[in-house]
Amino acid sequence: MTVKRPSSIFLTFSAACALAATAVTFTGCATAPTREDLRETAVANLPPDWLALSNSDWRFDVLPASAAKQLDDVKATMAIERGTAGYHFHQNYSNATLGAMLEVNRSADAAFIQAYEDRLVSAGMIMRYPTPELLNMADRPIDVERNMAVVGNQDLRNMWNDLGRVFLFDQPSNLSPWNTVNTTGQP
Repeated sequence: MTVKRPSSIFLTFSAACALAATAVTFTGCATAPTREDLRETAVANLPPDWLALSNSDWRFDVLPASAAKQLDDVKATMAIERGTAGYHFHQNYSNATLGAMLEVNRSADAAFIQAYEDRLVSAGMIMRYPTPELLNMADRPIDVERNMAVVGNQDLRNMWNDLGRVFLFDQPSNLSPWNTVNTTGQP
């Protein structure tokens, strides 16, 4: 009777499947972006000056209509003021216009960040990520991290117990004819 050895193709396929399963286990599936992720992205995409951007810039599409109208109004005020003799003489806007420019930039920044955060509850995000807070079938990312920390701690303590048993330090020897004193403090 001859013993059949598995073919090398089967072994290679088995190793590839095991490697793929390990990669999926360690990397996990794609999760929905969190509010912090969206805020970081929004802040990174903020323009230095909203009034210097053209209305065809993609960031204007993200802004609510009220913020875009405020920007257009201030741009119109700036254009009117650039045509005055005072602007040509001083080469500067009036204090009221400068204040409006500063305020509209701040409000556009806030509206842009809020619009990015509102994408978390858009219909497209809900359809793409129906369970955005779950990392696996039942746990949030913080629950998975906590479970890994608890299991790692238990495994480390168990390793020290195992080493004590391996090197025979877990209990005194029973080979002595005399009773040995229990030094652990437990009766």
